Amino acid sequence: MNNKLKIILILLLAISFPNIVSSQNPISNNVANAIRKGNSSELSKYFNENIQLKIDSKSNIYSKTQAEKILNNFFAGNKPVSFNIDSEKLRGEATVVLGNYTTENSNFRMIYRIVLTDGKNTLTYIEIEAI
Repeated sequence: MNNKLKIILILLLAISFPNIVSSQNPISNNVANAIRKGNSSELSKYFNENIQLKIDSKSNIYSKTQAEKILNNFFAGNKPVSFNIDSEKLRGEATVVLGNYTTENSNFRMIYRIVLTDGKNTLTYIEIEAI
């Protein structure tokens, strides 16, 4: 392969690489933006009918309405300064996201899982743990 063709190929790969690495799941950016805003109402649009929430050591499965209220209380007491995604991995039909949620006084590790069910991507799990 001549040098010009190699350079063109490398440039094409470099240009397309961000699109390959970007969000693997169509709702992942929307979920992250709702977390960044501390907006439980917006976040709940992506909940499965039932969602498992784990906040520190308390874990349970809640309805969409219950989970929205619990997260609203969490966000009210922990207003976001930032939310940064550290890792996003596709595992079968699920996307697992790990991020850091920062408030003025605390830092939290957040993990959430988005699952494709009946052709629709929904949040099925959110874990929030103080670090």
